Amino acid sequence: MLSQIPPQKKKMSALIGSLLTGLASVVTILAYLQSADPSPPSSTSLPTSSPLTSTSWGPPSSLENGGSPPPSSTSPPSPPPMTRYAYVLEADALCAEALVNLAGQSSSDEAAFNSETVRPLAEGYGALHEKLRQLPMPPGDETTIGGILESLRAGVDRLRAAQQRVDTDLGAGYADFQRGVTAIADFTQRASEYGVTGCGG
Repeated sequence: MLSQIPPQKKKMSALIGSLLTGLASVVTILAYLQSADPSPPSSTSLPTSSPLTSTSWGPPSSLENGGSPPPSSTSPPSPPPMTRYAYVLEADALCAEALVNLAGQSSSDEAAFNSETVRPLAEGYGALHEKLRQLPMPPGDETTIGGILESLRAGVDRLRAAQQRVDTDLGAGYADFQRGVTAIADFTQRASEYGVTGCGG
């Protein structure tokens, strides 16, 4: 009986059988897909909080990073102003130290007058002037103390001028020396009137 079926009909039957087999496979796949859960797995859900949705702008604070809090901008309290009593005590101590170092700094020898008298006095009173100038002044006494220090500076300037001239021109150098000593005497007198008696007044 099969041998009586024309070849064209045999090919058509084979093609239809292949199509039916393929259709059955498609139906099976569709049924499997329809039975699966259409919702995405829970692990793919977006986080409820992220850096993009945070309401905190700017870099995290040092406390969030486990660091210490920022230093306080409050400056330490300033020291109290210098009182006249404290100034006198400190100036007296500086003057007493200078006079100890200058003790015996004089010579009657004309050749050693500069090295043994003029130069030590110029250097000693110059150092004293710098130390006194660095002391804080009591409020309200700036003008008085400024005048005292100006007398000392004038004496130091004259002594330094004498140091430069006494070896080449004894007369001119000695005149500068005398002016320097006079200015130093004025300094000690004015300092003593203020209360600083350790400078020799």
